[in-house]
Amino acid sequence: MEPGIYENIGDAEYRRIPAISRSDLLEWAGLAKPIDKTAATMGIVFHMAMLEPHLVAESVMVGPEVDRRYTEGKQVWAEAEAKAEERGMLLVTPKALDTLRAMVAGVLHDPQLSKLHKAAKAGQTRNEITVVWERDGVLLKARIDQATSKALIDWKSTGLLEPDDFAASCVGYNYHVQSAMYQDGWATVTGEHLPFIHAVCSKRQPHPCWLHRIPQSDIDHGRTLYETLVRLYARKESK
Repeated sequence: MEPGIYENIGDAEYRRIPAISRSDLLEWAGLAKPIDKTAATMGIVFHMAMLEPHLVAESVMVGPEVDRRYTEGKQVWAEAEAKAEERGMLLVTPKALDTLRAMVAGVLHDPQLSKLHKAAKAGQTRNEITVVWERDGVLLKARIDQATSKALIDWKSTGLLEPDDFAASCVGYNYHVQSAMYQDGWATVTGEHLPFIHAVCSKRQPHPCWLHRIPQSDIDHGRTLYETLVRLYARKESK
């Protein structure tokens, strides 16, 4: 695939693009965080509700209310997972769906995030954009949630309740690497240098929402890290 911006590419097609994502790079270097499947599914559904709400009904399946600590509950849930996989759908619990609805309500009541959500829903921003670019002979890729004329937006659901706690967790989750890499990819392809901002909603009641921008010093460290990994990857893969 040639470097550029691609729209209308789904998650599955994005994963098949023969280029290196931030997650691929960190996994290659042994720096990737373990993925919690339940949290990851919740994050995907939240993104969908914010950016492509019309897809939720056809993409999300609500599973049975069972206690998965016991054998019978595990079996019932496994059967539901198999059905969801056959249909190409995401499986969530009834409780998770209730949480998602409360989070959406929280976003709609937040003055800043509600504007972003409404703009995405109305097609006034560019949403779910794939960016492909080259650096040091390595083809890189990123999937940007939302691009406005002023910023690149990344929607995040979090189990944290306070903005300060989220800010303190960003480096640990390598969000500073994401910020640097996505900003650089966008600038390489478009020539625009836009800030990278997280639109955050807590999964905990009362589901507060806020905007967060990682400090430039942390972004600079993230840039140094990913640029170093790209050079090492290029050197090793060229042998």
